[in-house]
Amino acid sequence: MNRKNIVIRLMMLLFLVMNAVSCDIDEYNPSGTTAENVWATSDGMETLIASAYRWQRKVFYNTYGFVTMEMGVDIWESKSWRQLTQYEGLQPDNDSSCGALWQYCYEGINMCNIGIQYIEEGATEYLSEELKEQHLSEFKFLRGFYYWFIVETWGPVILKTEPTNSPILVAERSPVSDFYELILSDLQYASQHAADTEAQPGRVTKKSALAILSRAALSGAWQVDEKKNEYLSLAKSSADELINNASTYGVELYSDYADVWNEDNNKANKEALYRVTFSTNDYSNESYGNEIWQLYKFNYVINDQIRLSHEYGYRDKNWGNPNFTYPSKYLFDLYDSSIDSRFEKSFRTLWKSNINDAIDAPATGDTVLYVTIGNEPAPSDKGYAYYNIDSIYTEDGTIRSYSNPFPALMKFDSPKYNGYYKKTRFGLLDRFVIRLSEVYLNAAEAELLMGNTQSAANYVNVIRTRAAKEGAVEQMKVSASDISVEFLVAERARELCGEGMRWFDLKRTGMLVNQVRAYNKGPASGYIKDYHIKRPIPSEELDALQNRDEFVQGLTGYNY
Repeated sequence: MNRKNIVIRLMMLLFLVMNAVSCDIDEYNPSGTTAENVWATSDGMETLIASAYRWQRKVFYNTYGFVTMEMGVDIWESKSWRQLTQYEGLQPDNDSSCGALWQYCYEGINMCNIGIQYIEEGATEYLSEELKEQHLSEFKFLRGFYYWFIVETWGPVILKTEPTNSPILVAERSPVSDFYELILSDLQYASQHAADTEAQPGRVTKKSALAILSRAALSGAWQVDEKKNEYLSLAKSSADELINNASTYGVELYSDYADVWNEDNNKANKEALYRVTFSTNDYSNESYGNEIWQLYKFNYVINDQIRLSHEYGYRDKNWGNPNFTYPSKYLFDLYDSSIDSRFEKSFRTLWKSNINDAIDAPATGDTVLYVTIGNEPAPSDKGYAYYNIDSIYTEDGTIRSYSNPFPALMKFDSPKYNGYYKKTRFGLLDRFVIRLSEVYLNAAEAELLMGNTQSAANYVNVIRTRAAKEGAVEQMKVSASDISVEFLVAERARELCGEGMRWFDLKRTGMLVNQVRAYNKGPASGYIKDYHIKRPIPSEELDALQNRDEFVQGLTGYNY
């Protein structure tokens, strides 16, 4: 990237700061004045907060974030976006998704740094200390969250705590320990001073900060050896604060796992601790909605008795690869469906005709396609298309054909909201960044790493008891001897699959490379290398640096 492009980007950034409006956050239009004058008032500071939130939607709504957070792993395969999903030829100069996410995160951080500086230096006038702390908490939470995403994705790169108002031509990398010192400090401040309830939908609260703090402290414990015990204690204590005082924070685990994904519960979900919101206001969505819901679908319209629908997932056969994501056999092997309800409450296996009745054809509402993860033979007296586990995968787990149907993840399905924007592939469901069930699993992992396996089992059993089928509660419970890192990573797949944590879970625990080689039967197993535990730093960012060679010194694997 040349200097002209850097300047243009900064000019665009200033324009966005002045004009951006986040979903459900009131707009403030400071016509005819400067940014500095606007940010000198608490009302004007809302504009900057809106811009800081804006970049989270760009991370979470689209394919860029999806492939970075959930693909190139053991439980999903794909023939699309092969650099990230298969690691084929993944290099700094050929991966647009990492470049986009890098930009989004650092631009969000710059908004936060501006806000924090103004508030801490007293340049913004507040009528109440409470509002001042709320705004500062939001900026610090967002900065901590963006930096967590950055250090987990790219490793020890650029750490800045002051605003950037001119092109960065010389930069240095900061150690992971410095990242986590700032991340956890920011999140701890937010957990103590954020609002008790959302000022507006999607804004930071104490429960949001405590939840992300439990996640970030756990990640830090795996990487910062000298702080391991301190960070494990912090991961557990922040999780316990939420768990033990759930009613105070207005959160709870739904008794039925299916209720977590009921579209009627989406906008006021009791289990969601932090969410990225989407709105019927198309401008607030920046001309896009949430498209994550349709990335786990296959091209079911190959059956002429089924038409495209928002009920089944609007996988437009004319847009991209209709079978973008294919579940691995390993994912389904993780479920014991005789006692665990999470498979049937997470995946669609039955499709019914949704066309008008026709002569010699199934009537509308009749079953036309059934897919099972069992190996029972096809019923001889049924007229529908049938696929079992053996017709989907070979014995070693290789996918027989990417065009075959498969159990389709339905966590994000919503006939009410999906496809609202222009009635196409975009939807309006809020994206849950973290749920209470993850907090239990974070606490369990922290306890395991501190040597407390029975306590870890107790946390896990809350989640597994909720998932148990009727009469199978005792069978679902685990004992202290069952608890290991491998077990917890498998449990996280059963509970959180598709929710944007799989790559981070495998990377955090050091299991990424071995798990992909063992269970991803696509090209990824042959291409993945040890250095792929970090995503490549975008070449356009490196090319802008005058000290490029110094900046990349010591980085191995990628062609820096």
